[in-house]
Amino acid sequence: MNYRTVVRLVLSALLVALFVAGCGGSGGGRVALDLATDYVELYPGETRTVALSVTPTGGFGGSIDLKLQEVDGDPAPAWIQLNPGTVNVSGATTVNLTLQATASAAVGSYPLRVVGGGGVAPFTLRVVPALGSRWREQTRPTSQTLNGITWNSAGSFLAVGAGGSAFYSTDNGQTWQDRSLGTGDILRAATPLDATAFLAVGYNRAIWIIDVAAWTGDPRGPGGVGYLYGIAHGNGVYVTVGMNGDVYTSADGGTWNPQAGLGVTLNAVIYDGARFVAVGGGGTVVTSSDGSIWTPLTSPGTASLEGIAYGDGAYVAVDVFGRVHTSPDGGTTWTSWDSGAAWLYDVAFGEGVFVVVGANGAVFTSNDDGVHWTPRGPGGDSLFDVAYGNGHFVVVGENGRVLTSP
Repeated sequence: MNYRTVVRLVLSALLVALFVAGCGGSGGGRVALDLATDYVELYPGETRTVALSVTPTGGFGGSIDLKLQEVDGDPAPAWIQLNPGTVNVSGATTVNLTLQATASAAVGSYPLRVVGGGGVAPFTLRVVPALGSRWREQTRPTSQTLNGITWNSAGSFLAVGAGGSAFYSTDNGQTWQDRSLGTGDILRAATPLDATAFLAVGYNRAIWIIDVAAWTGDPRGPGGVGYLYGIAHGNGVYVTVGMNGDVYTSADGGTWNPQAGLGVTLNAVIYDGARFVAVGGGGTVVTSSDGSIWTPLTSPGTASLEGIAYGDGAYVAVDVFGRVHTSPDGGTTWTSWDSGAAWLYDVAFGEGVFVVVGANGAVFTSNDDGVHWTPRGPGGDSLFDVAYGNGHFVVVGENGRVLTSP
């Protein structure tokens, strides 16, 4: 063997070694990589596990090194960490890949890829604020189920529920003061009336003015058979909706006027800054400027809709089968996502974040106007309502459960 042949063989071996090293592998083989998702959401300090499929090609067996890169091949930011860094391959396998964003992670969207053994698995990492992502269980103010929650501009949250339960908090849901009515009324929803008073609605067409400063409860509802499920304020009008299409309106929260019934139960109503939007049975979505005349919008489906929220130009509604419906165009078209939850009860929006709550402690969040959803729920008792205010989300539910974020 002459000198030139030896040199060529040595150079070829070096090139092969450099190629394998550049692909993150060792042992001379190659693999195909595939992540279970192309979107991962983390808040600073959070760790999440994602399944990575590793499939050898060409009969390869041995170990490969896994690395995170930007899509152009540059190293990923130092604040995102991957584990494990080495995987032994002896056949097709699935690895539980741990991704951790350190406390210094910068909020934003990052196109990244996992590389190793010649395989590449691209994904988008979105670092989001702790709001809506990190949740804390608070001391329960009652063993009664809490069905509704609202927030006023004075900085107080009011939660209402079974047995005339009413509790208010001035520290973003950490502690609560009892302002219960002492009646058998089951309260379902509430909205602010002024700096210290709230309106609460519920079964037997109950409408109460609850003044948390004066410790008073003043019944103002029409009474009778029926249930009021939702209430909202906007354009100088209070609107409450309920069973069999009941709609009542008021200019001051004290005197209420019945409006023409819609013939279908309405479970929730909001004011989006320009109009009222109510949702209910059979996928009903209707809108009104003042609560007197209602116009139907396109329905996202036939399942009963339990709640709706508006933010960043998008509507998000939830239904009894655990589906989330999003409309970016005022309710003309909808896209749907199945959360896997048994039942979803409500949704709220704040600071660019939608939060959905439901059965068995389900919580889902979206930081991109309902395009992607991330499970955040701790499980346990069901969660029935969520409100945003003062930089915090507060969730209430079964057996007096309270969660807060951040």
